[in-house]
This record gives sequence, structure tokens and C-alpha cells, in this order.
Amino acid sequence: MLKSKHKIRDWIIENSDKRIGRVALRVISFTESSFFPIPPDPFLIGVIMVKPKKWLVLSLNVIIFSVLGGIFGYFIGFWFFDAFGPKLISLYSLQEEFILVEKFFTNHAFWTVFISAFSPIPYKVFTIGAGLFSVNFFVFVIASIIGRGLRFLIVGFIFRYVGEKYSDLIFKYFNLLALIASLLIIGYLILKFI
Repeated sequence: MLKSKHKIRDWIIENSDKRIGRVALRVISFTESSFFPIPPDPFLIGVIMVKPKKWLVLSLNVIIFSVLGGIFGYFIGFWFFDAFGPKLISLYSLQEEFILVEKFFTNHAFWTVFISAFSPIPYKVFTIGAGLFSVNFFVFVIASIIGRGLRFLIVGFIFRYVGEKYSDLIFKYFNLLALIASLLIIGYLILKFI
């Protein structure tokens, strides 16, 4: 899987000046939010390294298509969970995570979607779960836009202005830092509502 991820990333970077490269970045951003296992971050980073002045446009493209993919995941859960949901959950061995998702949605739908959209937690599980558990669609979309927006704008900004010199180090720890921030939010919510 790691080798194929690098091949796809290299192909997108090589074709970043062509329409097909931009379309591929959008497709990966869309599919990752509902069923594809590879996050768009490495692809976004690679293209920003080639086109640093377009970091904002590229980041916004990833945000838009990631949220649209999240909406698709929502409708998988809402309308088609019985047909497709269990297969996706089983394919990625996310059964235990899915049980926890229901508990989170029951008490804190906005924060649950926001945290899954921002952090390295598999967003696709939460998009499908939001539809399955009939989370308010407006709340889902707003939380997704804010979470995905922050994530990909931060990634884009960092790699535009820090550049290649520190990119490996930053990317290595970005998910850890996003997870820590998410855990702090969860801790705050637990303390506030206990």
C-alpha cells in the first residue's frame, strides 16, 4: 500500500501542470472521505512543493472535494448502509471504532464530526456514521467544512511557507499534533458535561 501511495503521489506531482493531475487530486480528496484508504495530505503537499504560489487554491480544492466526499459518505450511511456500510467497515477492520461513533454522535454531533474531519481519525467512518445515525445534515456539513478547512489550510500554509526543508519533520508530526488537539477538545467536553 505504501509503495502504491508513493506511485500515485509521484504521478500527481508529475502531472500537476495538467488538468488530469488536478482532477486526480480532487478524486482522491472526494473518495478518501467516504471509502478510499489513502488521505489526500501527501498529494496536496507534493503538488504545493511544485506549485507553492497556488497553495491556497489547491488547499481549497481539497477542502471542497473532501467535504463533498463526506456528504457522499453521509448518504451511504443514510440510504445505503445495509448494502455497503458493513462491507466498508469490515474491509478496514473498523468495527470497534464504529460502535464508539454511535456514542459520540448521540451526545456531541458537531464536535464528533469536527474532530474526525480535522484529526487523523478515519473521517470516512464518521461520515457514514453521521448518515446512519441521522445527524442533522446542516450540522454535519458545517462541522465538516470547519474541520476539513482547518486541516488542509494548515497543511497548505505550512508547506507553502516552511517548504521542503522541514516538510518531512512537520508532516511526520502533524497527525500527532492534530490528534493531541482533538484529545484536548474531547477532554474539555468530558469535563464540561460530567
